[in-house]
Amino acid sequence: MEDYYLQEDVEYAFLTTQEAKVIFADVDYALKSGKHIQKCPSQNKEFAFVRKFHDQLKSYYENLFDIHLNREGEGDSEYFFIDFFKDGNGHYQRGNIPIENREYLAESHLIIAFLLIRMYLLEPRAENRISIQEFKVQILLEYEEYKPHLLRLFAKSEDTEETDYELRSIEEEMDKALRKFNDLCWIMIDKGTETFEIMPSLNRLLNMFENYIMTTPINNEQ
Repeated sequence: MEDYYLQEDVEYAFLTTQEAKVIFADVDYALKSGKHIQKCPSQNKEFAFVRKFHDQLKSYYENLFDIHLNREGEGDSEYFFIDFFKDGNGHYQRGNIPIENREYLAESHLIIAFLLIRMYLLEPRAENRISIQEFKVQILLEYEEYKPHLLRLFAKSEDTEETDYELRSIEEEMDKALRKFNDLCWIMIDKGTETFEIMPSLNRLLNMFENYIMTTPINNEQ
């Protein structure tokens, strides 16, 4: 019995550290909210904490919440996030996460994320910071062939000729998507300059959907 409690004390010893008293609540809330933790100015302390206590944190989340603390990338491109286990049929289990706290990425936001990956991960550009307005313009101009599908999906319109109202609807949906990506820490938005920077954790989506992103047209309808 003593060995059992000793093992538990070792597994969760991080909870008794001064670092945990200062920062663990923020780390825990961020991870359970779907955020990705990585090396960047706004997350340096959280990143250092998770990297230092990764093995203990991994046991903590698996044993108490039935969820997986995953790590991907290497060096300065390393990032951490909460992932879920699969059952025998390959379906993801949501662990001990209350149903009201479960959130799914909208189809429209997923498509915008795929376009973002195509434009800036598969075809790297020189600039580190990307203008939000230029990004929206590039989607509408460089991906002209997708515009009818974007109109149907974002503006809920069957017209192939866009109106100013429908174009505004597309832009508003792109703004919502970028804010969501910022919440997930796939990008970091600077409100002062109205620009954003792509973070290493966006590669998670590329790793999950690489074949689909590279081979499937956005306007493909099943």
